[in-house]
Amino acid sequence: MQYPVRAFVVTWTELDRWWTHYDPAVLAVELTDEQVATFLRVIEHTVAFADALQAALTNPDDTTAAASGSVDERDDGPAGGRPQLRAI
Repeated sequence: MQYPVRAFVVTWTELDRWWTHYDPAVLAVELTDEQVATFLRVIEHTVAFADALQAALTNPDDTTAAASGSVDERDDGPAGGRPQLRAI
């Protein structure tokens, strides 16, 4: 299921500067291995999605560049590129 662009904007606006509210040393002690693994997975797929978005912004007519960095549905991310962002 694709979320609307507004949800993307709200999510990333709320996450802006999230890292200023946490101490990595405290998290290293208090998080479980599963919680750390989830965080690292989210970061990995966020970077892949950011790369795909950057490619789509750089080459809006080249859908293969955006698709090569797409995130599949199992990872809760959209596949594809620029056509999904036309509402912006």
